[in-house]
Amino acid sequence: EYFAKTVPAFMNENKITPADKGTATHRFLQFCDFTVCKTEPEKERDRLLRENKLSELFALNVDMESIRTFFNSSVTQRIEKAEAVYREKQFTLSKSICELDSTIPKAFADEKTVIVGKIDLIFIEDGQAVILDYKTDNVKNTDILAKRYSEQLDLYSEAVEKALNIKVKERILYSLTLKEYVNV
Repeated sequence: EYFAKTVPAFMNENKITPADKGTATHRFLQFCDFTVCKTEPEKERDRLLRENKLSELFALNVDMESIRTFFNSSVTQRIEKAEAVYREKQFTLSKSICELDSTIPKAFADEKTVIVGKIDLIFIEDGQAVILDYKTDNVKNTDILAKRYSEQLDLYSEAVEKALNIKVKERILYSLTLKEYVNV
């Protein structure tokens, strides 16, 4: 769906695309100090800029109002109380291509593909995992996000359960655009 939607850098100097804004926001959330962001997200943005974790263009395009709303949400309150928190958790998963695409004939069931990904945030609550995936898509409501990303969260759940050997009890998509979340 998103193939070839970005413009090569040489054609886009000092301009930022919606995809770039999403990347900037994800990068901010990857490296920021959650405690500081709760009260002073701009201070944290400036620190990330000084430490070269965000470029100047990216730093200017992080929606600080969305960040502020996120850090004062019930989801981040739960993260603060979590037993453990993992950010940008990488995973690999081997799957039969027939599991991923029902149109592929069963004769190819032994053919495997490797999926490599990164989960935005996982937190452990009551001995079980909660997956949190940030979204910056420009959508009208969270139902669209839930439909669009449910298969992705299925793969994330399988990866987390295998890697951490614990059950995934909840999967949350947080829309920074809408400033709300949905359980999927």
